[in-house]
Amino acid sequence: MKRAKEEKASTSMLMRAKSRGRAAFDSEHTQIAFGVLIGINFLFNIAEAEVVPQDGTWQSTVFFVADIFFTSVFGFELIWNLGVHSPTEFWYEPWNVFDFVVVVFSVAFLFLSSIKSLSVLRMLRVFRVVRLIKRVPWLRILFQSIIGSIVPVMSAVAILLVVTAMFAIMAVDLYGPRQLDQFGAFDKAIFTMYQVGGWVCMCACVCVRVCART
Repeated sequence: MKRAKEEKASTSMLMRAKSRGRAAFDSEHTQIAFGVLIGINFLFNIAEAEVVPQDGTWQSTVFFVADIFFTSVFGFELIWNLGVHSPTEFWYEPWNVFDFVVVVFSVAFLFLSSIKSLSVLRMLRVFRVVRLIKRVPWLRILFQSIIGSIVPVMSAVAILLVVTAMFAIMAVDLYGPRQLDQFGAFDKAIFTMYQVGGWVCMCACVCVRVCART
């Protein structure tokens, strides 16, 4: 009986601790703090891409230490998130799955950085900044709006493709014999049409040459 009471008290304490940890994790201050760290990490990524440090230099050491720091912080965040939310709550949220994938690959790169063939894992660090969408409400609203507009935009793109293809076919007939590199075939013509501004100059040059000959 006493043991049952102790187990019940222990479970109750664990649930209270989990509830407090969840409240702390979901608080606005915590989310802002992690958001700021994500932004700073992105600035470091930009700086590293600008400097392009060579192996063995002090710049390379600074960026590597910074990478260890940010990966450790985001790993701690992931463990905290896993600990205070149930598996169903965690894996049901797509952003949590995205966080998990990015953090796991970041940790894998730290341990496997010496293997040159796995250097592609390094590029995945840049996706950390996407996690800001989860924490900034107006970014999340904007992202959802963009996702919702994909179908209408694709319809507009399809119409644009059809119109461009029509003019590409006309361009092959009109300018093909004189401009084989740009309008010698349909694939060349439609590629030229998509070079915004450039194809206008090409067509103008052809027209000028034709007028000059006649």
